[in-house]
Amino acid sequence: MGFMTCADCGHPLSYCKSRGRYGRYEPYYLCHTKGCVSYGKSIRQAQLEGDFAALITQMRASVDPLALVFGMLKDAREMRRAQATDSGTYLRRGISYLERKIEECLDSADGGSTTVIKAFGRRIEKLEADMLKVRESSNLSISHRATQRGF
Repeated sequence: MGFMTCADCGHPLSYCKSRGRYGRYEPYYLCHTKGCVSYGKSIRQAQLEGDFAALITQMRASVDPLALVFGMLKDAREMRRAQATDSGTYLRRGISYLERKIEECLDSADGGSTTVIKAFGRRIEKLEADMLKVRESSNLSISHRATQRGF
């Protein structure tokens, strides 16, 4: 609905089918906008849709569709590459942060009591487990990207 609009006022044309005493008449489009120059004037369906079909066949694409698709795919590939670089940087930062924390715990544990050393030992074990998880996720993301590229 509303695909055909009036050339004078721009409002949608109404589609009408009429029938009379002796049968059905040809369908037509009609402008029902009061104040429009074309108000009440009817246009035969065959004429309007035929003109529309001729207009469509004359239209040509201004851009090569294949080149457009290749450009979109190239942009998508670049975006994925940038995301992979960002995630790799994030994971490297996480690993270096955990390594610094372990060093801080080791430095703090020097010369402490046995309970303090045990507490730092548990903390170091937790940090090393976290670092292992980060490294595994880093390897998973790298291997996932490698399988996507066919390596």
